[in-house]
Amino acid sequence: MIKVVAFDFDNTLYNGYVFKNYREYLKEILTKYFKNEDKAENFLIDCFKEDNHYTNKAVSLRLQELGYSAKRFVKLLGKHIYKHACTPEIISTEFLKELAKKYHLYIATMSTPQYLKHYMKKFNIDRRLFKKCYSVDLSAKNISKKDIYYKLLKREKISKDELLMIGDNPVEDIETAKEVGIKYLYYNKENFNQIYNYFKNL
Repeated sequence: MIKVVAFDFDNTLYNGYVFKNYREYLKEILTKYFKNEDKAENFLIDCFKEDNHYTNKAVSLRLQELGYSAKRFVKLLGKHIYKHACTPEIISTEFLKELAKKYHLYIATMSTPQYLKHYMKKFNIDRRLFKKCYSVDLSAKNISKKDIYYKLLKREKISKDELLMIGDNPVEDIETAKEVGIKYLYYNKENFNQIYNYFKNL
């Protein structure tokens, strides 16, 4: 029986074109980090090579591999929040209110606390409906949502089959949930009916 529900944030609590030109954003942050634009560009080329899926996690891990401080990178992310101009579709507030009456709700995200605070306010997602919002520590050596799941299990004093993770990322959300052994819903990002119907059918 599910007692606790953890939501990812981006492309789960809202749908929209999320990270347009994210490479340019990372280059801007890394230019501040290295204080050199060419060094920032070379780092991005080295970090991602043929992969164009630009993530804070990959940057943080690569910085640590090269002996740099990931904490300084995370601090810059917090000071310079990514501003995207999507017109999002937001999950129903009424749905979340009703859900919060039956379950303890949490957010488990790879985004920084500052980013989360900014966009929850911008998208009118009521922070009060969630017991706590957890952000993965991007300066850790092992960056994973698994740490958040274990914290939730301990905080709520529940078994693994009483915790449900809802997210759109097959690796960061779903594979980590499988590894910990908790329940999960792989959200397809097409529309929120998938989430609404899941709880109707419980």
